[in-house]
Amino acid sequence: MTTEEFNKRIFEMDKAAKEYAADNLLELKNSTHWLADDEKPITKEEFIDRIKLYSLMWLGEDIIMGYVEKDDRDLLFRHFIDVTIEDYKPVCADMRIDMNYENDDIDKKCREFAAEKLLSKRDFIRSHRIFSMEENMTELPECDNTPITKEQFMEYMSIESICKLLDRFKVIDAVKVPINATRIVYKTDEKLFYKGVFIFITLENNEPVDADVVKLITDNGQSSYISVPTEENFYRFRVPTNDNNLEEV
Repeated sequence: MTTEEFNKRIFEMDKAAKEYAADNLLELKNSTHWLADDEKPITKEEFIDRIKLYSLMWLGEDIIMGYVEKDDRDLLFRHFIDVTIEDYKPVCADMRIDMNYENDDIDKKCREFAAEKLLSKRDFIRSHRIFSMEENMTELPECDNTPITKEQFMEYMSIESICKLLDRFKVIDAVKVPINATRIVYKTDEKLFYKGVFIFITLENNEPVDADVVKLITDNGQSSYISVPTEENFYRFRVPTNDNNLEEV
């Protein structure tokens, strides 16, 4: 896939994601609880026109496209919209809000969960680093391959941000059951993996259920998160060839 083809694909996903978000969240927006004082219900076209893409995140097999309001803070009252993309098609629209978190028990539980899931993958992740185009790879320090303990792994994590994922459901016996879902973003010390790496912990009903390792990439002033290579997803990563196309590793 060339750069032009990639940009075209992103444009198409952005358009589809906005329409999907409007189709799934417009009814919620137009409910009494989500209308500002003296605000009238809005149309699908108005909903789409009032949101903009602010982040693009690769998590495992999925792409998460994040949206915020363009000019005002009344559309969804400072909430964010995350649209999950599978096979380049939107399949889920979540609403979330950043929040403070002061629960030491859950924080410890998340750190233990991450260490148990990711400690064995540390060497592979560190030996398959990914970089921003703006990073000078020749100036990056060598990774210290000294083994670390589970306790050290947990010590090298610090909470960066927390958000509440709204309108999450599981279908059980054909019935939608609401899920209390939260995502905690942990910043990591360079001793754990390497510079710019974060750990995303997803919780359901205050129990950690998933841990993703991502790298913050900044190119031409635009920032996004992308999953780092692990043994499980390494086959999905591709390298550029001389003709600027992409080829399986």
